[in-house]
Amino acid sequence: MHRSLAAEAGDTLIEVLVSALLVGLIVVGTFSGLNSANHATSIDRARSQADALAEQNEEQLHSLSVTALAKLELTPEHKTVKQNGTEYEVTSEANLVLDSTATTSCSSTALSAEYIRTTSTVYPTAKGAAFGATKPVVETGIVSPPPDTSLIVEVTNQLAEAVPGMEVQVTGPQSATTVTNTNGCAVLALKPGEYEVNVHLTNYVDPNWFTESKNDTSLSPAHIYLPAQKTTKKEYRFALAAAMKSLSFEELNPETDTDKPAKAVNAILENTQMAPTTRLVEPEGSNTYLSSIATTKRIYPFSKEAPYTVYAGTCAANKPPKEKERTSIVFPPGGEESAKVVLPALVVDVWKGTSTSKETLVSTAPEVFLSDTDEGCDHTYRQPETIVPTSEKGGVLKYPGQPWGTYIACVNVTHSGKKEHYSSPETKNNNPEQVGTVVPLYEGGSTGEGLIEGSCP
Repeated sequence: MHRSLAAEAGDTLIEVLVSALLVGLIVVGTFSGLNSANHATSIDRARSQADALAEQNEEQLHSLSVTALAKLELTPEHKTVKQNGTEYEVTSEANLVLDSTATTSCSSTALSAEYIRTTSTVYPTAKGAAFGATKPVVETGIVSPPPDTSLIVEVTNQLAEAVPGMEVQVTGPQSATTVTNTNGCAVLALKPGEYEVNVHLTNYVDPNWFTESKNDTSLSPAHIYLPAQKTTKKEYRFALAAAMKSLSFEELNPETDTDKPAKAVNAILENTQMAPTTRLVEPEGSNTYLSSIATTKRIYPFSKEAPYTVYAGTCAANKPPKEKERTSIVFPPGGEESAKVVLPALVVDVWKGTSTSKETLVSTAPEVFLSDTDEGCDHTYRQPETIVPTSEKGGVLKYPGQPWGTYIACVNVTHSGKKEHYSSPETKNNNPEQVGTVVPLYEGGSTGEGLIEGSCP
């Protein structure tokens, strides 16, 4: 019997250990369940508080004016709120929305917005409770348009991208100033009536090179009428202004088929997206021949799909059909670019004698003047940069480059102590083979035949 009881002692110990383990597992399971329940309750409580905060924030947004809501579209508001020991961050936003598309009005071509959508986003701060893997609490609402009127201004650049920070000023029945947000959009709450709108920002220009929209009436009239109970939209294009770093010129000598540096009075930048389509590089009326022309940063940088055409001259009639005599150029926004233009050859031969009795080409450099007679061009007579002949074969003005166009050439002559001149008929400097267009002038010989009293006009 003693031996039997001793054999069962080990079994009893095992049973005790198993029982203790089972009790431990039950206790751990119970506490884990209670902890999970408490954690879930904590998350639910945090989300419930966040939802209440979002609803409260929406009520506050709905009490704001359109002007205040417009500021929220420009810069969303962030604030920290403490609720029952937990810190939450509340973000307030507002966007004008088209009812048919549910998209913000600045992203649409429509001219009016149907309502204002408010958004309140709430989530705990780093110091607050966590929502676990769930998203922040978001509440949205709708605010009807104001009983007066509102104006939406959208500004984009040459790539149709939003331009933030553009200052928008309106004057009329009331005045207001704001700036475009990251979407290039600005919203102003106004009374009905006629307003002047001006959009500008330092270092920015519109497609017609204006720094302020009110000065450019060709693309967007400065004045606009805002009717009651309607949101009106205006669109503008502005980009960082660029500059011509260096525009140089070359002339072609047909005898050697080589180019060499030349000079010009002015040049044209042409783009079909401008109104008018051409711009002078130098100020109008410039009268100095220059080997290189540069500008300040005032050029609108159109995209590579719409480059500028550059050629020498003072008007659109100077545009040559040959690609060699014009060039394309794309300006980087806020940067500089250089270009080179080849000028057509214009040969002016001055003879000792008359048109019916030529003697020899002059071997000195007489006073020769050229005038471009094309419509819209500068008709001023100018004395071009001349090549002083060294022999009778040299003549005068041997292959000087001149813009493509129609010219009258004139030479001054002193005969018997009197000032006289000889003018050529209109001559087109547009020889497509670049062999040079020849303009003959005559000094009248010893008799002064064919000369007109007075100097060249």
